[in-house]
Amino acid sequence: MLSVIEHELGADPFSGDLYVFCDERHSSLRYLEWDGSGFCLGYRKAQAGTYPWPSEEWCAMMEITEKEFLFLRSGSIITP
Repeated sequence: MLSVIEHELGADPFSGDLYVFCDERHSSLRYLEWDGSGFCLGYRKAQAGTYPWPSEEWCAMMEITEKEFLFLRSGSIITP
């Protein structure tokens, strides 16, 4: 994930920003954040359905609010 952040997105993984990634099927999320002393990595998998995710290019960067991230992390999904 670090190389995707640096090389594909052109961003700094040590900035303190939170980076959220979704798999191709939109059924799992991974998120990564530098907290100043190390990386925090999170993983979330939907038991059924998919996570709401924009249909842009696979490697596009966009900003979301903390509220939007908490919605994603809470397991809120779109049922099939």
